[in-house]
Amino acid sequence: MVGLALAASVAGLVMVAIALNSANDTIAELNESVELLTEAVTDSGAAVDSLTDDVASVQQDVSGVQEQIGTVQDRLATIEALRSDAPSSSAPSATSQPGEANALPATMPTISGSEYYTGDQVTFGADDGVARVYLVFAHWCPYCQADLEFLTVWYPENRDRFPNTELVTISTFQDPSRGDHDLLLDEIALAAPVLMDPDASISFSLGNQGSVPYWVFVGKDGTVLGNHGGLLQEGQIDSIFTQLEELAAGT
Repeated sequence: MVGLALAASVAGLVMVAIALNSANDTIAELNESVELLTEAVTDSGAAVDSLTDDVASVQQDVSGVQEQIGTVQDRLATIEALRSDAPSSSAPSATSQPGEANALPATMPTISGSEYYTGDQVTFGADDGVARVYLVFAHWCPYCQADLEFLTVWYPENRDRFPNTELVTISTFQDPSRGDHDLLLDEIALAAPVLMDPDASISFSLGNQGSVPYWVFVGKDGTVLGNHGGLLQEGQIDSIFTQLEELAAGT
């Protein structure tokens, strides 16, 4: 009986040992699984970090594009401002020539005439490599007078900023019954050429429909970049000269 009991006990111990070995194997397998999971989590963390870097890089690219879009929008806003309605004066009906050479030219035509302050014959063309802002004005027009008074001070002070861009003014629609033309120009002593246009032929050749002030903006290659009828604000004038200079200088 004792032998049978002892045999049973040994058999029980063997079963326990087998069970323990099985448990150890299971634990080992679980540890391996944990290690695999840890490695997977680590790899996932690296992938997340890499993805985060990619997202940050894309965000920087987006910011750069947004800045470029902002610059383009600013320039478009300036162009739109040039086309917006602004105060202007109508020329005398006797001088207007509707439909006769009033289309804005694609290329600046060669214009010639007497310069008021010197009396010399001067010529401005499309092939001399200078960008220009042309202001067509009438001495009796209050909006023209406002622009001229600003340019009288602003242009000499800022001309050095625009070595490739020039201001040229054109005096047109002259009417002695509406004020003293010479007195105005003598008083302001404009530091820019004043081309005399007594018959308004130059004004109309630049696309003017019969109102003043009238502006034409020309690149250094003679391309007419735009025009504007009406008063321009001080900031707009500065912005226009700045953009023409950048184009002329290739910046």
